[in-house]
Amino acid sequence: MNMKSLKLPIFAAFLTLQVFCSAGRCDEGKLACMENCTRVCTGNGAVGCWAGCSTDCARRCDPNRGGCHKGYCWAGCVAVSPFGGEWCYTTKGYSQDYQYVKCSSADECNSNWKCAGPCALF
Repeated sequence: MNMKSLKLPIFAAFLTLQVFCSAGRCDEGKLACMENCTRVCTGNGAVGCWAGCSTDCARRCDPNRGGCHKGYCWAGCVAVSPFGGEWCYTTKGYSQDYQYVKCSSADECNSNWKCAGPCALF
């Protein structure tokens, strides 16, 4: 098998992973997230897909991924970086509504709130 024939399955697995993992926070719980990785990551590119997906589950399902920073609530989010570390300021409303939630402590925030704006790298 040559490199050219490997590129398409790997790219397809990457796109599948991004669509699957970008769905939101870890509302399903870590165990269900990992089970979904097993279901989604099959065929060519499965090893790379599994590695990325399991890393994503660990990051999204971490209960400590949020807080109050510079007077606004934030949470971890998933964009397209394979290295993780994405975050966003949050909203109680609709995703990308730019209605940032003000805070003075992390107790006022919820890491399951949606992103008020785009994800950014730490």
